[in-house]
Amino acid sequence: MRERHARRGVPRQARLIAPLVAVCAALIGLASAQSIAYTVQVLALSDRDAALGVMGDLQRQGYPAYVTRSTSAQGDVFRVRVGAFVNRPAAVNYAEAMPSISGGRPVPALAESIPPGITPLAPRLLLEEDVSGMEARLLAFPTGSLVLRLQWRVPLAQAEYVVIQGGEVERVRAWRLAEGPGGERLRVRELPLWPDTWQQDSPEVRQAFAANLVALVAERIGVRASEVDAARYRPQGDEVPRLFVVERVPAGGDTPELLGVGLPASGITAAGPIAYLGIDPTRLPGLPEGARVDLASGSVLGDLAVVPWPLSEPGTESGADAAEGTSADVESTPAEPEGSATAAVGDGTSAGPDGAGEPAGTAGSSAEAATGAVTGDGWSASPDGEFVRLTTVDASTGAAVSWRAGVGKPVWSDGRRLLALRSGKLLVYDFLLR
Repeated sequence: MRERHARRGVPRQARLIAPLVAVCAALIGLASAQSIAYTVQVLALSDRDAALGVMGDLQRQGYPAYVTRSTSAQGDVFRVRVGAFVNRPAAVNYAEAMPSISGGRPVPALAESIPPGITPLAPRLLLEEDVSGMEARLLAFPTGSLVLRLQWRVPLAQAEYVVIQGGEVERVRAWRLAEGPGGERLRVRELPLWPDTWQQDSPEVRQAFAANLVALVAERIGVRASEVDAARYRPQGDEVPRLFVVERVPAGGDTPELLGVGLPASGITAAGPIAYLGIDPTRLPGLPEGARVDLASGSVLGDLAVVPWPLSEPGTESGADAAEGTSADVESTPAEPEGSATAAVGDGTSAGPDGAGEPAGTAGSSAEAATGAVTGDGWSASPDGEFVRLTTVDASTGAAVSWRAGVGKPVWSDGRRLLALRSGKLLVYDFLLR
C-alpha cells in the first residue's frame, strides 16, 4: 500500500465552509444522491412475475430489492437488483456476502433507475483493513479526522496511521503522528540511511550516501555528525540502517522541518525512542489509549480520544506533560546499537499528555456494542447474520425504515462513521443521503 505523505487542503477548506453547512444541508443531500453509482444485480429474467417473486423473497429477508425493466429486440428483460451503494467496494462486499439465487451469483453493477424509496441512505465503504495480529486503536485529530493506528508488536515496528477525513483516506507510516487545529502535523518516523537502490549498490555507495545524509541531519538540528551517527538503528530483520527523525509538516504539504533525532539506545516504546537529540520529548505527541479494536471479543473497548497537540507557536514550549515513553510506568531497557538484530522494547501504552485526551463523542461505547446495536447520527446499526442492518427514518415519509445495508458485525460509531468487523477485517462505512 502506497504511503502518501503529501498533505491535503481538505481540513482547511472544511473549516472555511463550515458556517454554510447548515444552510446547504438540502443541497448536500441532492449532491449526494448523484454519487450513488452502484447496485447489486441478482438475476435477469424474461418473466416479470418470476422477477417480482424473487424480489419479494429478498425483501422479506431484509434485502432492499427492486426490479428494473429494459427492452430490446429480443423482448423485455427484468433485472432483480438490491441496494444502492456509493462506491464499488461497498457493492462488491455486499454481493459476495449474498447467497446464490436460482443458481446465479449476485454481482456489483452500475446503478440505474433505482427507485427513490428503496433506501434513504446509501453506504460508502471507506476502508477495509485486515487487522489480524495487529494492535488497532482508534484516535481522532482536532480537525475531525478519524484515525486508525495499526502496529505490529511482535516484532515491534513502526505504526501505520490511516487518516479518514470525509471520503478521503490517507496512510502515513510513523511512530507518532499528531495534527494541529490548523492542519499542521508533527511526526516521528524512520528515515532510511541507504538509497532505495541499495541492493544494487556497492558498500562504498551505501556508506557515502549514509554519511552525507547524517551530515545534513546534524546540520539541520545543530548537533555534531558523530552524535547523529551514533543514533543509527536497525529494525529487527531489516538490513537497512535508519534514523528516528522528528518532523513538522506544514499544512498544505510543504517541505517538512527537521526538529530532532531519536536515540534508540534510550529504549524504544510503541511510540518510538524515549530520548531525542535537538528536541525536548515533552514537545512530541503522546499516544492516548484510545478505543482498541478487540478481535477476540469482536468489540471496540474504551473511548475515542483526541491525539494531543503538544506544540504552541513555533519556537515555544506548549507546557504539555511528558509524552509517552517518559512516564514512570513505562518499562524499557537500553537498545542495542546498529549491528544488533533487536532493540529493547517498552510497552509504551501509557496515556499521552492530559491522560487519554478529550473524548470526541459518546457514540460507539463498548457497552453499546455489547447490546449488538450501534447508534450514529440519525441511524442505528445492528447485526443481521453476515450483514449490517441499518434503521433510520425516511425524511420524506417520516416512516421508520430498516434494511440490510452493508456487511460485517457493527461494533462502533463516532456518529458519522460506522465500524464493522468481518473475518479479521475492519470495515469503515459512512452513509450518504439518497
